[in-house]
Amino acid sequence: MDPFAHASRDENGAIMYNVTEKDLGHLNLDNEEIMKAEYERLKGKAEVWDVDEEDEDAWRLAVLEELESERSPFKLEDFQAVLDKELAIFQKDEKYNYVKDLKEAYKESLATSTESKIFATIPDHVFWDIKKPQTKAQILGKNRYNPFRGKEFDNFFEMRESERYIHGQHQKENRNDSISIYKRY
Repeated sequence: MDPFAHASRDENGAIMYNVTEKDLGHLNLDNEEIMKAEYERLKGKAEVWDVDEEDEDAWRLAVLEELESERSPFKLEDFQAVLDKELAIFQKDEKYNYVKDLKEAYKESLATSTESKIFATIPDHVFWDIKKPQTKAQILGKNRYNPFRGKEFDNFFEMRESERYIHGQHQKENRNDSISIYKRY
């Protein structure tokens, strides 16, 4: 807020500011009447704010009071119009519409697929350790009915005989070892 924050200073600490022709370009320096009128105008405006620089709330209040004063070139209605335009829930002459509200509320979720929604809930670190195996999976001989018993079959023929036996049990074919597995009709 200090216009002379980066100005140079002399050995006593006084601010050194050089006025140039460019700074006074808008003034007519030859006409003394215009200069006196400009001085009177600026003299009436000059008011020192008695506000501590560190107190933010005091600065805000001083700025608001300045905006509300009659001397201010700004109109409070203009600021309110801009704030209404940018921050208001409903624009001027707009009424609440339930369907429009639902469409706006669910617009983003309806635009994304179900798969994307599911993957969005899964954290990224879950996918870090996924690796493709480089070798084929080993075929482990495991007993389907009792894994604690060991291998179910010793060779291919025992495996086929066991499958035949289980199939016969499901079909309720009453056969024993002395009867042929081939039926004669």
